[in-house]
Amino acid sequence: MAPLRRDEPDDDERGRALPAAALAPGVPAAADRAQALPEVLDRARAEGWGLLATLERLLAAEVEATEARRLASRLRFACPPAPWRIADFDFSAQPGVQESLIRELATLRFLDTAANLLFL
Repeated sequence: MAPLRRDEPDDDERGRALPAAALAPGVPAAADRAQALPEVLDRARAEGWGLLATLERLLAAEVEATEARRLASRLRFACPPAPWRIADFDFSAQPGVQESLIRELATLRFLDTAANLLFL
């Protein structure tokens, strides 16, 4: 057996490095599982779930949290404008805009009647 070089960790060091890698900033899923664990275990005990059903629920919670984080990141990086509503629009500042037409379009009734719209 060849002696270990100084830059290679021995088996004990490798075992200690795994938890640090699991809690790295790029892997937040462990925190999501930790938050969901008590609730899922309580429901599993109360409803008599098996091991696979319990693990499936834990993984589903992890997937939901991951998707929520991804959506939040995409929205943050997209820099959408402020969430304006039609009630916030100043129709008096834009005399060329017909308030009644805009409010009618906002009801989305044209979807029920399958009417075509042409925006110019």
